[in-house]
Amino acid sequence: DMRPTFDEKDLEPSVLPARFPNLLVNGAQGIGVGMATNIPTHNLGEVIDATIAVIDNPRITIRELMRIIPGPDYPTGGIIQGIRSIISLYETGRGSVRLRGKATIEEKNGREKITISEIPYGVNKENMVLKIAELVNDGKIPGISSLEDLSSSRAGIKIEIEIKRGFIGNVVLNQLYAMTPLESVWGAQLLVVDRNRPRTMNLKQILEAYIDHREEVITRRCRLELRKAEERDHIVQGLLIAQANITEVVNIIREAANREEAAQRLMERFLLSERQTKAILEMRLYQLTNLAVDELQNEHATLLQEIDRLKDILSSRLKIMDVVKTELLEVRSKYADPRRTMIVPGEHEIDLEDLIARDICVIPLSATGYIKRVPASLYEAQNRGGKGVRGMKTKEEDYVDLLLTCCTHDIILFFTNKGQMRWLKAYEIPEGARDSQGKALINLLDLAEGERVRAMIPVETMDQPDCYVVMATRNGIVKKTPLSAFKNLRRRGIIAINLEEGNDLIDAKLTDGTQDILLSAANGMACRFCESDIRSTGRNSIGVRGMQLRDKNGELVSELVAMAVVNPDDELLVISAQGMGKRTPIGSADPTPISTNDSSADDDNSDSDIDIEEDEASETLENGDAETSAQEESSSRRYRRTRRGAKGVISMKLREGDSVVAALQVPANSNQELILISVEGQTVRLRVQDVRQTGRAAYGVIVMRLSEGDRVATATIVDELSEEEIAANQAKEEENADMAALEAEFLANIQAQSDENTEETAEAGEDNAPEEETN
Repeated sequence: DMRPTFDEKDLEPSVLPARFPNLLVNGAQGIGVGMATNIPTHNLGEVIDATIAVIDNPRITIRELMRIIPGPDYPTGGIIQGIRSIISLYETGRGSVRLRGKATIEEKNGREKITISEIPYGVNKENMVLKIAELVNDGKIPGISSLEDLSSSRAGIKIEIEIKRGFIGNVVLNQLYAMTPLESVWGAQLLVVDRNRPRTMNLKQILEAYIDHREEVITRRCRLELRKAEERDHIVQGLLIAQANITEVVNIIREAANREEAAQRLMERFLLSERQTKAILEMRLYQLTNLAVDELQNEHATLLQEIDRLKDILSSRLKIMDVVKTELLEVRSKYADPRRTMIVPGEHEIDLEDLIARDICVIPLSATGYIKRVPASLYEAQNRGGKGVRGMKTKEEDYVDLLLTCCTHDIILFFTNKGQMRWLKAYEIPEGARDSQGKALINLLDLAEGERVRAMIPVETMDQPDCYVVMATRNGIVKKTPLSAFKNLRRRGIIAINLEEGNDLIDAKLTDGTQDILLSAANGMACRFCESDIRSTGRNSIGVRGMQLRDKNGELVSELVAMAVVNPDDELLVISAQGMGKRTPIGSADPTPISTNDSSADDDNSDSDIDIEEDEASETLENGDAETSAQEESSSRRYRRTRRGAKGVISMKLREGDSVVAALQVPANSNQELILISVEGQTVRLRVQDVRQTGRAAYGVIVMRLSEGDRVATATIVDELSEEEIAANQAKEEENADMAALEAEFLANIQAQSDENTEETAEAGEDNAPEEETN
């Protein structure tokens, strides 16, 4: 396929087909928009052998492929330390390669000498030698007495290092590995563009993609060659007809009045096509010889053989694969060479986690998908465990959406709106500074287009007894699944909940099986029930109804906006689309709660569960704010337990056209802040405590004034200020106040001095005024 060049003056091919897997052989490095690839180089012969192995056995495993391709092969040689990292790279598409230069230790005259004959790929030899000399001069490597670079184009790399007496060569060599580029670590990521979409592939997937590419190339090539061969054979057949009737052909041409008449008479007489007739009319006289006739007959026979061969290839995929293998073997026979890079087990082949300290860290995820890991020690004054403190640099339109505190060895479960669960180890999330932006999550998780993370859950192990994941969807469905059901972790994700068309996962929480669940809907209702009312099911189930959101006709009239695992001491902060908001204590459940495991709860369309409590709460409107009176009963100021599948109790009174957009569980008397963002992009930030506490059956107060036609789109809680930050802000305010006082005093002094100068000038003017003349 051809496409226009950048200036549209010429055409260029859209694909340059390679006769071997060039992506693996020569590697690739590149940085794009929010993503990067780093594919190491490999041995040509090994890659071709592995490709043929995949063709012969499509079910071959990656471990079996690694018997053919044990690891990367760099043109500068070197030694790869460790095998586990290569296994991780080939199985997941992500990993690291620890590459060392090749060095030998020799003993001569009682002193040891290190000779470096190979250096890691990509390392500049001169810079490495200068680095070694700098470390020796600074006394950081005291065991080296001399350093000499004997490298040349003929001898190759040769760096000799003399060891002082009394020092051990192996110790000095390990210091060189640790402190100089003699050992480097390659962070590899097999990120490719597959069918116009970025995708992280493993080793086998890359080889399969290449095989599919070669199959398409050879199929199109054979079809093109077949068409050309058939077209040429058609013309040759016409020439043979002319040769067989040359006298009559010549007479027809001589008797014709012009070229067109000759062509027409030839086509009618010998049933020729226009192309055959044109070739006959353009035939030269020397082609009338017997030798030319023999050549045409031989060409015709050769073309028939070629046509049969091409048709045979196109008739079977196995024949196409034979062509792929043949062409690969041709390249291998010409260009393959022995492996240059050695692969040895690590000196201490231990689990990566054994090298990582068990530290507490904070992991924030922003609304636009940026994530990072920050040591909890940088958050010096946390007011509540697991909430963290402010400390993530975001874009102006971004904010921290999810936040958790965990151990670096914990498994982080990511639940997406598509009902998928993906995971990462906490230490796999890149560490960032407290005020850095972080890294795009799409570089760490294989998220599909339009897929967003709705919940992050940290767990120590996947086999915790009496531990469940409770999920809620937009259409009011809830589901409880044992945590152990997710233990077969896969990098590409597994199903967490089976969603019906048009439904989305909105949240997931970790519970112990006995806690209360509070669901909040857009119609201002909230349903609280014990999670024991939800029967435990597997991952691939749909779930059961958690809250009644349909009318008597079965039409969906509202949707869930939030789910919370109840803490009776917390408050529920409810925000509406028209900018109203209020806080209401959640409170404890009824002493004798209504609880049932009967499936009839799924079919309960009764209105008896609605607790409007109009008589218990009177309303007073002052200055445009709606709030409940001080005479409310305590029952109207908490969320009583109903049952699963009920319509629930009123959570917020709504005016016509209004709806709830957020219901956030917040600690009572917290210093957290609320961020509101409208559809038109307006943003308001205020303290949670500035939102008035009222009963459930209240309109609330205005928390955001909106322009006509605008509505609140989303709301979130940002981290509470630490004592250090509060003190710093107070100090800053005091400093600003002091500075303002000093400025005022300074200006007053200047003004006073200016007034004195004016008075002195006026007095001097009176003294120097000329006396009036008198007659």
